[in-house]
Amino acid sequence: MDLETRLTELYDDLGEMEGDLVDNGALGRVFNGLLGEVREQHGNDPVISEIELMGFNFSGHTASNAESLRTVVGQMRTVVRGD
Repeated sequence: MDLETRLTELYDDLGEMEGDLVDNGALGRVFNGLLGEVREQHGNDPVISEIELMGFNFSGHTASNAESLRTVVGQMRTVVRGD
């Protein structure tokens, strides 16, 4: 599966969620992995260079909310598409 397809899948999945993410940290690890791939291919992009790796709270859950993370994933997808 290519990078754009995986970003689209994550973007769509986040569209079905609202508010703070309550997961076991898997979502953050997926995001961090995808961000690493985007950085390898588009590291000179000014938006991509400013995106930080996803953090985790003390319980190990992803520390973000769905709407914010979806916006960031949308930006990553736009850069990968070359839009």
